[in-house]
Amino acid sequence: RTTTMAQLKIVEFEPQHQDAALALWAKTFYETGNYAFRAFARSPLNIISSLGFAGFTLYRTKQWTYTVLACVLPTAGLYLYSVAHIYNAVQRGIQQDMCDIAKHWNQSLDAENRRNAYFAVAEIDDRVVGTAAVRLTNSDDGTLTGVIGRVSVCPTTRRRGYAAKLMMHVEDWAKSQGARRFELHTGNPEACSFYNRLGYVGTTAFAFLGFVVVKYTKQC
Repeated sequence: RTTTMAQLKIVEFEPQHQDAALALWAKTFYETGNYAFRAFARSPLNIISSLGFAGFTLYRTKQWTYTVLACVLPTAGLYLYSVAHIYNAVQRGIQQDMCDIAKHWNQSLDAENRRNAYFAVAEIDDRVVGTAAVRLTNSDDGTLTGVIGRVSVCPTTRRRGYAAKLMMHVEDWAKSQGARRFELHTGNPEACSFYNRLGYVGTTAFAFLGFVVVKYTKQC
C-alpha cells in the first residue's frame, strides 16, 4: 500500500525506517510536553499561586531575593518534574512498541491470527518526514475500532497537508479491514484543531499539571 502526493510518498513501514521513525516520534512527543508546560505556566492558577507565594515570602522575610526565588522556583521545579515525566513516557513508549516497530505493529496478529495493526511512514527523497499508525480493537459495543497513534510530522514539513494524507492512509487501511470507528488521544493543542478538521469529535478529557489529554472519535 503506497500513497504518493507530489514529492511525498507514504508507504508501509520497513525495517530500514526504524531509527528515523523512532527519532521523529520521540521529538514530537517532547514537543507536546513543552506545549503542556507552557500552557500551565501561563495559566491563571500558576500565576496567582506564584504571586501569592511570593507575596507571602516578602511579607515574612522583607527580602526581595527570597521573594524572587519564591516566585520562580515552584515553576522551575514543575518544569523539571514535567521533563522527567515526559522522558519516562517516551521510554515506556520505546519499550512497549517503538523499539521494534515491525514486530509490534506490522507483524501484530489478533486471536484469530489476522493482522490487526498497521504503521505507515511518509517520505520525501527517502527521508522520513512523518509517521502514523492504527491498531484494530473491538469496542465495548462490539464495533471494530481503529485506534490511531504515533502520529508525527517533521517540523520543517508541516502545514503542507502531509499529516492529513497520513491519517487518510492509515484510516483507509483500517476501513479495508472492517473498521467502523476511529479513536485517538492527544495533548497537543494544535493537534486538537487538526483532528476536528478531519471529522473527529472530542468526547472526554482529563488534565494533569496543565497537560490536557483529549479523546477523539470518528464514525466511518
